[in-house]
Amino acid sequence: MTYNIQNNKVYNENNEVAVIVSAGYGAGWYSWNTQYKDCLFDPDCVMEILDNPSDITKLTHIANTKWPEGFWHPGRMEIVWVPVSKKFDIHEYDGHESLYTLEDIKFVTA
Repeated sequence: MTYNIQNNKVYNENNEVAVIVSAGYGAGWYSWNTQYKDCLFDPDCVMEILDNPSDITKLTHIANTKWPEGFWHPGRMEIVWVPVSKKFDIHEYDGHESLYTLEDIKFVTA
């Protein structure tokens, strides 16, 4: 797959943006560090996950260097490809994060 970095985000050939989520239990990547919105898209972190998905050692070092006040103890990490300009939210349970787009959420009307 070919990747392109623009606007401090990683794009694939389908013009989708890489979003980082914690797919294992432990500490949520974004949900435990919401003050650092850039951590969702950071190209250095994205490329590290794509290159070494099972080794979070370097990823944790990158995050601690960029955002030293954060809590960076993720479990298994994953990249979710989201279409450009698509609204999404991150839900977390015990460190495991799920990404939901606006269309995924089933609203109830009163």
